Amino acid sequence: MIAEGSLIYVSGYDQGATFFDPNGLPFLNTLLNMENSFGYWVKINGTSSMINPDSHSDHEFIGSNKYEFFNGRIDIEGVNGSVEILREDGSVCGEMKILDGGYLMTTPVYATNAIDQIGVRESEKLLFRYKGEILSPEVEFRGNMELRKLNLFRVTEAPQLYCYPESKQWKIHS
Repeated sequence: MIAEGSLIYVSGYDQGATFFDPNGLPFLNTLLNMENSFGYWVKINGTSSMINPDSHSDHEFIGSNKYEFFNGRIDIEGVNGSVEILREDGSVCGEMKILDGGYLMTTPVYATNAIDQIGVRESEKLLFRYKGEILSPEVEFRGNMELRKLNLFRVTEAPQLYCYPESKQWKIHS
């Protein structure tokens, strides 16, 4: 982000607020290192690719300041790999790694950004796909920076029932 010129500043908190300005005088920066187990606020100009270095995804997602987190479980035996999060048009907007026990790793989905309109629209329907199969339930994107816990499962078709009279008695056939 610094090399592309899109980073405006980073702030954090560790026994007090800290600040880093990539364009300011270096000796005025109080945030000198970013460490695991701490949260940071990153303000950028425009869009920037947000890539999780631990991700095993083939997709790259464009970040914005509006997003929603998803995690939960997938209720299918013997699953592995990942579950794709799809927009209404079928494009991939997120990917949740499947952990032991069918747990789904917490993953952000980003809203449309103001610059190039890439991302998910508020109230857009999101679908979940595992190895080509659409899972249930579908959800509506809120972009409210909250966590949505999911319990994904296969959609199974209910048997079709037919009712018709058979010699003065009704019978149900499936």
